[in-house]
Amino acid sequence: MKLLLDEHISPSVAVALSKNRSRIDVLAIRDWHHGVFLNQSDDRILAAAQKENRVLVTYDVNTLPDLLIQKAIAEESHAGVIFVSSLSFPQRDIGRITRALTHLAAQASPVSWVNRVVFLTRPSIFVPLS
Repeated sequence: MKLLLDEHISPSVAVALSKNRSRIDVLAIRDWHHGVFLNQSDDRILAAAQKENRVLVTYDVNTLPDLLIQKAIAEESHAGVIFVSSLSFPQRDIGRITRALTHLAAQASPVSWVNRVVFLTRPSIFVPLS
């Protein structure tokens, strides 16, 4: 799985994911193409990410959904989007975001992410009763 973390997700998440799971190819947007996509339009970022089959991980739950609807109506594809809610994952909670992305990647690795949109959720922890 190839991920692109938008500018609102700490690059520390990319570092932590790289250490935890070698199967996850992850880049922070500031490091992707030497940062040329910082502060660019969502449409431009999605188009470039699609060329590299990178799933965008973003906190942008306000404007990006409208763009995804427009792309669907126009029958335009994207490489996938993972929305992160600040209510579930505060931006400073690097560990919890990393664990949730690791869990999601492990669950979905054989699945194509083209045009797929999901909300990141906290992995369930099952503790058997003794």
